[in-house]
Amino acid sequence: MTAKVFDEVMAVNLRATFLVTAAAWPVMAAQQFGRILSTTSNSGLLAPPAPPPAPPPTQWPRRGFGG
Repeated sequence: MTAKVFDEVMAVNLRATFLVTAAAWPVMAAQQFGRILSTTSNSGLLAPPAPPPAPPPTQWPRRGFGG
């Protein structure tokens, strides 16, 4: 991952959390209660799973379903 890509990912993810929190804060402050649950994932750190292998060729496309 390059520094540029990292900066873009952080800008999107952290900005979204900030904007949601900033929007919810006045309501929570007014009612003197509130909770913000921020979730994260390590998916960005892991390589995507390999696609499944292609299915073996079959005879049905040539013979149809009846055999």
